[in-house]
Amino acid sequence: QHYAMITMGSVAVFFPIAFVAFVAHATYQFPRKMTLGDTGFLHRFEFVFVRFKPEHRWMTLMYLIRNLAISLTPVIPDAFFQLLSLYLLFLMSCVANAWWTPWKLLSHSVLEVGVNCVFSTFIVIAMRFVEMP
Repeated sequence: QHYAMITMGSVAVFFPIAFVAFVAHATYQFPRKMTLGDTGFLHRFEFVFVRFKPEHRWMTLMYLIRNLAISLTPVIPDAFFQLLSLYLLFLMSCVANAWWTPWKLLSHSVLEVGVNCVFSTFIVIAMRFVEMP
């Protein structure tokens, strides 16, 4: 009786993964296309590369993978491990932003580190109220 829901869920999971693969391919192609002077490529994928410094163009891919992993945490059956995985994702994102400062403006990188630290703090507080397995 749940076959329709399983089928729809399986199809729905395909679209975010396909988009991440699409952005990964564009990120891989970026240096070659810029060497060739392909401005059409840059205009088509401006939404991918415009936020970060050119040497950190791969950060968009990192954010997409992080956000995909965040959206998949409810699949983990235990609440403690859900919170632990969220904590580790935000902590890694915080460290990556502090280390590389990938945003074009330094204030954006500082804000990103601050927001990730606040999220991590809230998650640690929430972990206090969940029973460990």
